[in-house]
Amino acid sequence: MFRFKKAEPAIYRSEATGAEFKFRQSSDKERENLAVLVETESAYQNKQSQRVSYVMEKDDWYAAWLMEDFSGVEDENGKSHVFAKFNLADKAGLIQSLRQTDSEFAAWFAAHCEPAEKKTETAPVAEQVVGTSELPGVQG
Repeated sequence: MFRFKKAEPAIYRSEATGAEFKFRQSSDKERENLAVLVETESAYQNKQSQRVSYVMEKDDWYAAWLMEDFSGVEDENGKSHVFAKFNLADKAGLIQSLRQTDSEFAAWFAAHCEPAEKKTETAPVAEQVVGTSELPGVQG
């Protein structure tokens, strides 16, 4: 049987806003896919302003690209927004507002985008080396 495990989304809970955001895992392929989408839309759908916004605010657009869902986001009238009604540009604007409101988000998202190799921690160096004279003898 063929088995496939989908990576669980990372969840950011904003204490400053009370909202919750889910992001899929970051990878070089995701960055490439976003760049291709923006270039394609600027060329074939004449969305040049979107391309300029993407170039100026790459981190916001990348966070918008990785966002899978949110909750606790309301409009000015207190009505909850529906995630499915947000396009990529709307999501980028939402991320930009989140960065301005919640100072901890930028650091969290940067850590979320780090490659797995950088996320692993090295074990601390032992403070002293144990010599053979300090070890109990083993009887066979």
